[in-house]
Amino acid sequence: MKRRAFFAVLLAGLLLATAALAAGEVRQVLPVMWNSRQVQLRYVGSYYSVVKASGGDRTVLSSTLRWDSDGGARFGYVYAAKNGVVNLRMGPRPKASIVDKAKTNRLVLIFEQGEAWSGVLYNGQVGYLMNSNLKVIDPAEQPRGTAVLGYKGDTRRTTTVYMRMGPGTNTRKVVGLKPGAAVTVFGESGKWTEVEINGWRGYVLTEHLTGFEALKPATPTDLPAEGPEEIVEVILLDD
Repeated sequence: MKRRAFFAVLLAGLLLATAALAAGEVRQVLPVMWNSRQVQLRYVGSYYSVVKASGGDRTVLSSTLRWDSDGGARFGYVYAAKNGVVNLRMGPRPKASIVDKAKTNRLVLIFEQGEAWSGVLYNGQVGYLMNSNLKVIDPAEQPRGTAVLGYKGDTRRTTTVYMRMGPGTNTRKVVGLKPGAAVTVFGESGKWTEVEINGWRGYVLTEHLTGFEALKPATPTDLPAEGPEEIVEVILLDD
């Protein structure tokens, strides 16, 4: 019985793979280059990204990453206001196989833009999102600086600070963040500030930010691994 069940599962997998090939669906690979060598992209950000290179994780300027012939820096984030997740598909078609469930406000690298669909790198996976589920970040946008999360300004508190989709408590929670983590700071909207951290972009209450430092000119090649995109614990929320 166990052997029969095994072969049944194997046959089902082969049938799915055959169907995908027949539909012209082949899982793609997107090589990401930094300093003329291929690296693994750990977290993508519109200004800072974290790559895994020789010697460990390094924080680098996103503008120094290359993944296509023109090397243009194009970034965005998933937008799924209704359910918090959206299908990342293998091809630019509504019925293409699903690669993953892309979580809202997760930053992505954009390698292809079409009229209805865009090709993205999401959590190391290549796939396609409908443009209605993708917010493209203006390449000219610059962060204001960096800050440290602290519950009502106290970085020693253990209370979780929540990032939200938009500037208001009526918007969906994205992830939970622990005080003491460094964030990249963008614009303000009322009592809220737009930030990026570890591949997520969203809003936190400004009262939870402390130790603001204005953006300093960065070298075009590298930043220390303990920079503003230092890898910290992020609490994923249930869908």
